[in-house]
Amino acid sequence: MGDGNPAYKYENTNTTAVTVSNTTTETTLMSFTLPANELAAGQVVRLHGAGVYSASAAENLTIKIKLGSTVLQAVTISVSAGASNLPWSVDLMLPVKTAGSSGTYEYDSTVTFAVPTLAAGNASGSVNTTTTNALSITATHSVANAGNTATQRHMETERLN
Repeated sequence: MGDGNPAYKYENTNTTAVTVSNTTTETTLMSFTLPANELAAGQVVRLHGAGVYSASAAENLTIKIKLGSTVLQAVTISVSAGASNLPWSVDLMLPVKTAGSSGTYEYDSTVTFAVPTLAAGNASGSVNTTTTNALSITATHSVANAGNTATQRHMETERLN
């Protein structure tokens, strides 16, 4: 582990549901920490996560995909009062272009909600691959209400090569 060896692939699955409600503070639903010195140029990390959202009071819900503190994609939707257990999902492909303290990456991502909303993003950035980096999915409610919930039911993270 931690040697950038292409023969070693990590896979992580989290199926313990996490729910955020009654707060307007950005809250991490699930995350996976990429090991230090594990990523090498040409390697690709894939992330998939999904869950449901509900609202007793109308609000805006924001779902973010983050690498460390860097927001890769943020999507906000309006949720009507009475919405119940509507699905959402996140997909991310993150190819590493260069490794090291000034490593670089590109990514392609989609965030999908039940209400016909599909948001796609792609960009590039820098990342220090010699330290650990968390890939995370967060949720932020615009209205603090016990019935306004965002639940992540699972997240899979893997290095493809």
